[in-house]
Amino acid sequence: MNPFLSSQCKAPPIEEATLSREAADEIVFTLERVSTLSELGVRWRELEERADAPFFLSWDWIGCWVEEAKVEPLVLVGRYSNRIVALALLVPSRQHRHLVITTDAMLLNHVGDQDRDILTIEYNGFLTDRDFGWKAVQIAIQFLFSYVKTAATLDHMRIRLDELHLKEVPEQYEQYAWAPGIRQTLLSRHPSWKVDLDSIRASGRDYLEHLSANTRYQVRRAKRLYGLRGKLVATRAENIADALSFFDAMKTLSTAYWSRRGQIGAFTYPFFDRFHKTLIRTCVPRRTVEMIRVTAGDQVVGYLYNFIYKGWVYAYQSAFVFEDDPKYKPGLVTHDLCIEQHIRQGSHVYDFLAGYSRYKSNLGMRGVDMLDIVLQRPMAKLRIENLLRHIKRSLSKAVDRK
Repeated sequence: MNPFLSSQCKAPPIEEATLSREAADEIVFTLERVSTLSELGVRWRELEERADAPFFLSWDWIGCWVEEAKVEPLVLVGRYSNRIVALALLVPSRQHRHLVITTDAMLLNHVGDQDRDILTIEYNGFLTDRDFGWKAVQIAIQFLFSYVKTAATLDHMRIRLDELHLKEVPEQYEQYAWAPGIRQTLLSRHPSWKVDLDSIRASGRDYLEHLSANTRYQVRRAKRLYGLRGKLVATRAENIADALSFFDAMKTLSTAYWSRRGQIGAFTYPFFDRFHKTLIRTCVPRRTVEMIRVTAGDQVVGYLYNFIYKGWVYAYQSAFVFEDDPKYKPGLVTHDLCIEQHIRQGSHVYDFLAGYSRYKSNLGMRGVDMLDIVLQRPMAKLRIENLLRHIKRSLSKAVDRK
């Protein structure tokens, strides 16, 4: 038994899930303190092998986040027959909103302050064994709200739970993230776009042939213009030194871009810079991070910072050299070259991630939406807050219709 075991609870089974009732009754959840980062890493990687998880729930990302953010999260552990089938990292947080509302919350894989949450985790969620999937998620949520009814004690630390914050989770959580008597509040929804590389390979046609006539024309025209400067080449950094050099160049371009618009870009946050440089040092040798530089002759067109995991390419960050002439399309051209490269290499999906940009909808098809969801106990102050939020949204829609 883990020395940090605090309590255990067998949550009732959920009829909507596919796992059998007998198996569900035997899933035992505990809430534990992190013993050592290395021990947590061993557990996480072992479960990761049995999970259909995104890069953002791999130990490459999670381990770097825990270490660089200096957080000491609580570990939610689900066991079935002494085998770990679910893991989640929860950060206790005291929430203050609207000057009068204060709640005790747990945050899934984020900390609740802009300086460190600037990383923008996507496809967030619980890490679960693929044989248990959403059933384990539902039972985990029931356990949390039943175990921490008003307050619980863990290693002499008092824990309360009014809210569970699920930030940037895929849209399926809207259906499956619930517990009896607990209110689900949707705070935001962000669309995403992706390219199905397997389908393009199977079609036998070039990637551009799958796009609209207008987008094809823009990309091909831009390629011809860049070609007048020299050969268009997409270069992947093959070692840590080159990857960090590409990253620094991307940082310079991105910071200048946002500065011209009077805004602050993500690269200006020290934690963002520190985290990603650590991630690059760790993951470039593992081939789960790639830095791409596209050049036309000796002139830079753009940079891409991607994550590669189980054949899925996550286009996480980019920066481009924009021209006065709008016929140059550095973003379209850079992504096109990178997509073609991954088609040849056998990757399955090229994911532009969440957030609307025209280039994403031009180059890809709609993917899943990313949601910010809060699960809340039925408390009077939270019911009033949600009522006022509903009124505000209704008024905003009425104004928009006018």
